[in-house]
Amino acid sequence: MQEKYSAYVKWGAVAAAAALIPLLPALRRRAMRVTAILKKDHRVASVALAGLQKMPRSAARGPVFERLCNTLMIHEQVEDEVVYTAIHGALLRRSGSELDDAYGEQETVKDLLKKMTGLDPASDEFESRLGELKQTIEEHAELEERSVFRYIENHVSPAEQSNMGERLHALKRDMKEMIAA
Repeated sequence: MQEKYSAYVKWGAVAAAAALIPLLPALRRRAMRVTAILKKDHRVASVALAGLQKMPRSAARGPVFERLCNTLMIHEQVEDEVVYTAIHGALLRRSGSELDDAYGEQETVKDLLKKMTGLDPASDEFESRLGELKQTIEEHAELEERSVFRYIENHVSPAEQSNMGERLHALKRDMKEMIAA
């Protein structure tokens, strides 16, 4: 009886998996949409910053911050090249809007990262700037998701969103390879 039940469970799982196969292209397209990719990046950055804050104040923070800094700089750069280039016209038409504010915050994040580079990771100044960076990034991510991503989701076709996602992935890969070399 146990063998028969086990076979039913096995074939039931296979049938369930087979039923999902037609959905895979749609799931993949959604996963490749630029907004989904960048939302994931935002969550990863927030968790990484919180982890860095919890580390003991020591030189061991240095390599962790360096990797995080590279990741954030890549994120900001590809976001500029793919997202903000795509909505450039809307930014010009809506000067003073949340779209414009989100773009301006990109520079604030980059400036904070530059100021932190070279600081002693055990210092009070580093700790203070780290808190400022975390708050700035979280506020920036919230604003971006509320305004920029909403604009993209409402004004850019799903196919173009996927195309933007693919370009974003390719640029991130290239920049990571360049840094590793």
